[in-house]
Amino acid sequence: MQLKVNILITSTICATLFCGNSFAANPSAASSFTISAVLQTGLTLNNLRDLTFPQQNTGTAGTYIVAPTDATSAEFSATGTPNNFANLTFGASTVTLNCQAGSGGTCVAGDTLEITAFTCSSANCRYQFSQSGDTNLSFGATENVLSTSKSGTYTGTQNITLTYA
Repeated sequence: MQLKVNILITSTICATLFCGNSFAANPSAASSFTISAVLQTGLTLNNLRDLTFPQQNTGTAGTYIVAPTDATSAEFSATGTPNNFANLTFGASTVTLNCQAGSGGTCVAGDTLEITAFTCSSANCRYQFSQSGDTNLSFGATENVLSTSKSGTYTGTQNITLTYA
């Protein structure tokens, strides 16, 4: 009789505490989630005006600044997602201009000028698109002329990149 009571008690404990829970729990659960994607309008840039420094006299060293608000600053129009922000970055912090031999001056191939300190018309080169999705970007820089720089036309290229912020 004692053996039957112990088996009955053990079976009851197993059924209520341990064994019963494994049969009552769900072996798996399922749910779902929403997936969304936002596609922004592609960015475009249109060159409206190249950066041009005013004529300087040779024989005098100096730095000459074209501000982003000057009439000879570089200017681009851009289109993108309305009301969104984009950051402009320059390809190089210094651009070397090369003499265009035969441009009416005394400079020859190999003569150079350096352009540095590129600045944007917007703080931190961050621009916001209007409600219609457009904005204008302008920027200037500093021309560094040596006392030994020769007369003539010097040209170079600066790359810019506009990226959504």
